[in-house]
Amino acid sequence: TLISSDKKSITFEKNTIEYSSFLRNSKNNTVVDFKEDVLLKVKEYLTNYKTATVNPIPRKLVKDNLTDEIGEWNAKFIQALNFETVFHLTNAGLLFELQHLHDLACARIANFMKTASPDEVAQEFTIQCLLSQDEIKELGFDQE
Repeated sequence: TLISSDKKSITFEKNTIEYSSFLRNSKNNTVVDFKEDVLLKVKEYLTNYKTATVNPIPRKLVKDNLTDEIGEWNAKFIQALNFETVFHLTNAGLLFELQHLHDLACARIANFMKTASPDEVAQEFTIQCLLSQDEIKELGFDQE
């Protein structure tokens, strides 16, 4: 059982923790710096991982269709999440020593970045332009 940063207890099944040395070596009620929703996604991932054939995530995404690159379950799992949760899963993958989960979350971000326009990236990640209109024109980014 892990305790989330929002003080919720999440119990992982014994047969799922074998994939994570962090989980195997954690004491009961270890506090981790992830909220409950992220830990529940890690738990869901591990539950599937124990029953599925897990193919490696390619380092270079060639196709625009993420399902073709990473498989149907992986694509449905990761594409249903908002990017805030996906970013937390990259860190959870590192902490829990689940390289496949980390790579899966990174693939989702990379696929979005590969196919999105600069405006879509700015909107999705709430990036605000700090340049003045003069600076934008000087750099040649003005739309006029």
